[in-house]
Amino acid sequence: MNEFDFRLFWRELSEEQKEDIARKANTTVAYIKTHLVFARRIPSRERMKLLHSACSEYQSDLSLEQLLSFFYAA
Repeated sequence: MNEFDFRLFWRELSEEQKEDIARKANTTVAYIKTHLVFARRIPSRERMKLLHSACSEYQSDLSLEQLLSFFYAA
């Protein structure tokens, strides 16, 4: 399993893509920037699934396990 860096992934997105992911994950860009990019908070199970689904649209090979490992390894 390849390591996934959500922070790097997020920085490479356009503002429109960030808005799209936030909307699909039922949150805001500000919340993601403040809490998730630096893994200060771990998303709830439901939000993690939504976040994975939204991020997968921009990185098709992203697995849920890779996303989970970013938050739990921090």
